[in-house]
Amino acid sequence: MKISLDKDPIGSWESLKDHLKRYVKSAFATNSKSFEVERQKLLDTPGVLFQEPFIELLPAYKSGKTLKHIDDSVLPAMPKEAIEAFQKIAGASLISSDMNLYTHQEKMLSKAMGKNRKHCVVVTGTGSGKTEAFLLPVMASIIKEAKKKWAVPTEPTRDWPQIIKWNSSRKEIRKETRPSAVRALLLYPMNALVEDQMSRLRATLDSDEAHKAMDQELGGNRIRFGRYNGSTPVAGHPFKFDPKKDRWVKSPKREQLTEEIKKARSDYNHHKSQLADATDELELAKSSCDDLRFEKAEVVLATLRDQSEYIPRIEAGACEMFHRWEMQATPPDLLITNVSMLSIMLMRHDNSDAPEDRADSQIFEATREWLEQDREEHVFQLVVDELHLYRGASGTEVGYLLRLLMDRLGLSPDSHQLQILASSASLDEDDQSYEFLGGMFGLNPKQAKDRFHIEAGDSIYPQKRAECKLPDKVADACIKVQKETKSQVLVHLSQPGLLEKIVSEQNMKILVQAFFDNQKQRYTSLQLSEMSVKWFPNLLKEQQQAATQGLFLALAQASILKLVNADLLPRMRFHWMAKNIDGLWATVKLSSTDDKRNVGSLLPDPRLSYEGKRILEVLYC
Repeated sequence: MKISLDKDPIGSWESLKDHLKRYVKSAFATNSKSFEVERQKLLDTPGVLFQEPFIELLPAYKSGKTLKHIDDSVLPAMPKEAIEAFQKIAGASLISSDMNLYTHQEKMLSKAMGKNRKHCVVVTGTGSGKTEAFLLPVMASIIKEAKKKWAVPTEPTRDWPQIIKWNSSRKEIRKETRPSAVRALLLYPMNALVEDQMSRLRATLDSDEAHKAMDQELGGNRIRFGRYNGSTPVAGHPFKFDPKKDRWVKSPKREQLTEEIKKARSDYNHHKSQLADATDELELAKSSCDDLRFEKAEVVLATLRDQSEYIPRIEAGACEMFHRWEMQATPPDLLITNVSMLSIMLMRHDNSDAPEDRADSQIFEATREWLEQDREEHVFQLVVDELHLYRGASGTEVGYLLRLLMDRLGLSPDSHQLQILASSASLDEDDQSYEFLGGMFGLNPKQAKDRFHIEAGDSIYPQKRAECKLPDKVADACIKVQKETKSQVLVHLSQPGLLEKIVSEQNMKILVQAFFDNQKQRYTSLQLSEMSVKWFPNLLKEQQQAATQGLFLALAQASILKLVNADLLPRMRFHWMAKNIDGLWATVKLSSTDDKRNVGSLLPDPRLSYEGKRILEVLYC
């Protein structure tokens, strides 16, 4: 078997530090030996250039039902045919039908879509599927309505003409009659998160598999989504008033939109052609029995498929809506925006004197009308990501903004037509959290406690302190793994069974316990040296580092070779920390032992004096 050093976090960190230190020494080299030695000592001091790495244990959660086994015990308020449609559409690209949901995803879905429709906040850790936890109830809610009320489009296969008009809409082209409204508003604190969600929704709703499922289950109707921020074309109105001609004339924004659509369509068609060519090449490579050609074709196709998440699908049958004027006239089911943009949208109104005017106010009016059509079943879902960021003065501003939004839609904080779905990294199920949620969304603490469900997930790690010292035989095995991989790129382990001695279910339980803080009753991040002492307390300091490095190498290789169930191997994140060097300072003094040295004691930061001597910045010539 082989061990690869690219799976060695400690070795990689040491290599990175060494390269950066060598750069400093070579770029600013001097002919003073004592100066070089003292500067090296400073560079090696923690906090000057590098801080000791921290290790974080990523949470792991228990699994629940597979998507295809979700039934009326989880979704009691949904008819059987709606549950089946939900399974097929969500299973097309969001979560595989055969994949187990986490229990927190299952509970979020059940609480959000139950007969009482709770507000839900998921507070699980990074990489735990928080996005899916709120997307599942959003999709379930829309599909439930669609199965019951949406009429089938009369021309669902029609595509856009070659020239797309500024006022063309998918609804008009495909002859859709179901009401257009924002059924879910996904609110993010920053544009980077908006873009990330857009790529997720393209993969979820605009894949060929998702379209096929919607054709079968929703009669060709589409669950539409749109990004609404500064990047969405085009800002402004389609007509402007010309006082010289005393009439409304075409706005230059229409030409700008035409060019934007042309470019987007060209990019999409080019990408579509590349995908088709790459698929054909893969089939040819398969039949040629040329392994190298096949591997290359696989990589090219996989890369192009990944790129699909960043390219809007410019077709009438696509779910993504591309520009503002179409979204203003026929709002998407899912509107994705940020806090700043929402604030601006609430202030923009159409001009009743302008012909066919477009404005953000139309989005809210259409949504309000949709809510009024059925006061019992039509529910507006407000999704707030990164809820923990909205604290203090900025949080108060966002809270008032959300209340303005509710008022605009004809809703109140305690309305049964409003459902709040949120994610947060730091919220506990206590009185303080309910007070925060109530203040944020306009409820008193008691109302918040009654309406909100906080979902923390079911951790697979025990929530109590236990033994965290690894056995001596495991320490010896870890040191052997480290020695056999040192200074080599790839090596064979000379002793069979080394990995098996290290990676056992019992040892993995011990390893995880080192992260548990008994005082705080939770798992915390720790410095690398602290972890080494906890795992290998009987070893000397140098041996502890070697054993820890060997442990991580063994874990990585066991994962690659699938020696144990992947669920048993803990996932960890390393935090490497470095900072820019602002300069170098020294006392004003000549050396009596080194005639090449023109300064006294070196310091990494400025100050007035040191040991009674004046401090000045060292300049390099």
